[in-house]
Amino acid sequence: MKITFEKIRELYDISDNSFGLSEHEILDCEIRLSITLPSILKEYYLQLGNNSQLNQTQYFLLLPNKIYFDKGDHLIFYSENQGNAIWGIKREELNFENPQVYITYNNDNWTSEGKLLDFLTAMAYLQSIFAFQFNANAVDISKDIENIVRDNWERVALKIELWAVEFFQNTMGEVIALINSDNQTDLFVATKTIIDFEKINKRLKVNWDYNSSDE
Repeated sequence: MKITFEKIRELYDISDNSFGLSEHEILDCEIRLSITLPSILKEYYLQLGNNSQLNQTQYFLLLPNKIYFDKGDHLIFYSENQGNAIWGIKREELNFENPQVYITYNNDNWTSEGKLLDFLTAMAYLQSIFAFQFNANAVDISKDIENIVRDNWERVALKIELWAVEFFQNTMGEVIALINSDNQTDLFVATKTIIDFEKINKRLKVNWDYNSSDE
């Protein structure tokens, strides 16, 4: 069955394949690297690969002409914005439809991020907290604020190893993220409309460190 990335499409209001790359670009990549891309990654490029809001707002999906093998034989296709973290697929797993994705911070030790489809969906959520028009963040929030989020919004069953991010939402017009470290939790909120943002703001009553509405 063909993958259509419905959750990502709904999150970003994408109804067609106008953001897709060409078959020619995929084929050139496969010839250059002497590989066949996993079918889910290939379909993602063909349907959604040229949407910069989805794929290049804060983290970077590498275009087919830029993906490469690292020294340890991982196919690198996604990068953190400063290159401090990269994500790849093992060469021997490229023939799988939905292979594991791995993350490294030093090109040496690799940690599993889970399956490719879940990773692409989770990255869409992570990008959204920067891509949506109305967004705000607060550093080192109180436990009370964290508990309000957990008690009033549904947790999305996705994860990202980078920053230990958890996502929450009640509608597809909003994304709330808790980014956890050893000694603090940071809060990110993003919505498609100012009305939805104001509703969340009223519920949380946070002193934002950044608020796009102030610009």
